[in-house]
Amino acid sequence: MEDNGTARSPEVLVGTDIQTPDGLAFDWIHGNLYWTDTGKNCIEVMSVQNPTWRNQLISETLDEPRAIAVDPRNNHRLVPVSAAFTLGGFTF
Repeated sequence: MEDNGTARSPEVLVGTDIQTPDGLAFDWIHGNLYWTDTGKNCIEVMSVQNPTWRNQLISETLDEPRAIAVDPRNNHRLVPVSAAFTLGGFTF
């Protein structure tokens, strides 16, 4: 939404190196977009303020990751559903 209340045109944020995106979650505090890619068996993140910054967070021990949620409060940012792993000292 523009400042004057009119709708913006859609913008492609991720258009390359993506196979089968499934889960999608937005960290509203830090401005990061997280998604699962079942084709690549990974979880990725990108900054919506700087769309050139993109990182593959987890790609090992995942088998078709599906749903994902984020809770940016108290540094518990990444909460994949039906998967357990350790990231930054936290076990999810």
